[in-house]
Amino acid sequence: MKLTVENIRVTMMATLPQEGELTKEQENTVVAGKNLAGYIRAEGVRGKFLFVKKKVEEKREDIRSMLSDLPDNFHKSKGGGWSFLNGCVTKDGTQWGEQRDVDDLICLGIAVGFVTFQLPREMWESLPGGVPYFVVDLEDKTGTTQEASPCEPLAPRRSPAMCKLKNGAEEMMGLVVTLMRSIRKVMRANELAIHELWVLSKDKTHKIFQGVDGDQVKILKVNSLIEFDSAGKPYVTGTVRNIILSAFVMPEDGEFSIGNPIKKEEAPA
Repeated sequence: MKLTVENIRVTMMATLPQEGELTKEQENTVVAGKNLAGYIRAEGVRGKFLFVKKKVEEKREDIRSMLSDLPDNFHKSKGGGWSFLNGCVTKDGTQWGEQRDVDDLICLGIAVGFVTFQLPREMWESLPGGVPYFVVDLEDKTGTTQEASPCEPLAPRRSPAMCKLKNGAEEMMGLVVTLMRSIRKVMRANELAIHELWVLSKDKTHKIFQGVDGDQVKILKVNSLIEFDSAGKPYVTGTVRNIILSAFVMPEDGEFSIGNPIKKEEAPA
């Protein structure tokens, strides 16, 4: 199964309890965080889900197939794990979804034992953007899903703050703040690199101009503003693209600048 937003949503709907499936007693058991036979608990970055064990097992190969479309850096046998920030593109550099879709994919992967986070949740704040690194291990794990075990009650956990950008996209505030620092840092050192990042964000076939000011590709990569696909071609991830398209200001006189990517009614980045 190809990694797409639609396929993620279809798989989620097929593996979650249907309306009225759980009895009132079972619902109370889930809310209390107690064992519930036949169900699997999975918690991602923002989402918490209770999957039906039989149903999610039936979708095991579909989930494996979708996870296999992620870049090599995520896979245990190749890169060993990568940032949640980079999960919205496939291994060929194509953006397939947004961060909320990546979170759903992670939860499906956790449910069948293919995905794990590399650090405990309480340590995520120290990572770029305050989001985790996760690793994908697609070795055969048939039958390794576990019954929902004692865990925290399903009370709402404080979710990462979100903000709406000027291009209409919603992103995690922590990611926006962190990446804007990197963008402004590069802007001070190499304006051409930011201009090339903007063009590449609009046109993925664009070839970054090297020029006399230095290696634009290198400075963008060092500051986590571009990644490389399996063919070694640079691309812009979904979140960086949304931020640069929202922050880039090109007036009529051609002297571009970087502004606040967040809509006025939101907190400043």
